[in-house]
Amino acid sequence: MSYKRLNSDLIDLIELRNELHEMAFNDPQYDDLEDELHDFEDTFNRRYQGYIEPILIRIHKKLAPEIPHLIPTAYVANHYEYLAETDTFETDGTSGVVLENEQGHIFRLTFIPNPTRLLLTNSKDMQVVWSENQPDDEIK
Repeated sequence: MSYKRLNSDLIDLIELRNELHEMAFNDPQYDDLEDELHDFEDTFNRRYQGYIEPILIRIHKKLAPEIPHLIPTAYVANHYEYLAETDTFETDGTSGVVLENEQGHIFRLTFIPNPTRLLLTNSKDMQVVWSENQPDDEIK
C-alpha cells in the first residue's frame, strides 16, 4: 500500500469534486465532469477498498457499532477548502459519513489529505481517528 499514491489520488478526487461543486448544473461541461468524477470514484474504490475497509470496520465497531461502514469515497467530503500556506485541506464539517454512538452523540467521519487521515467531527470537537502515520491496527 502506497500512502503517497493514496494521498495523491485523494487530492485528485477532491479537486474533481471541488470543480464540480463550483460548476453550474447548466454548464455544458457539467455532465462530462460528473461522468469523469464517477469513473474516478469507481477506480479509487477498487484500488483502495481492500486496504481501507478493515480500517473503516474497526472505526465503526469502536465508535458506532450499529452503523455499517460504506465504500471509501462516501467518506470524502463534497467540498474542501485548500489552504496553500499550510498545504492542507479543510471541510465545513457538514460532509462525510454521519455516525451516531450509543449515547446519541452525532459525528461525521471524513477523509482529509496531507497526510491521509480520517477525521471525526461534531459541533464542538474534531479528532483524528486514523492516520497514515500510525500503525494500521491503532484506532483512536
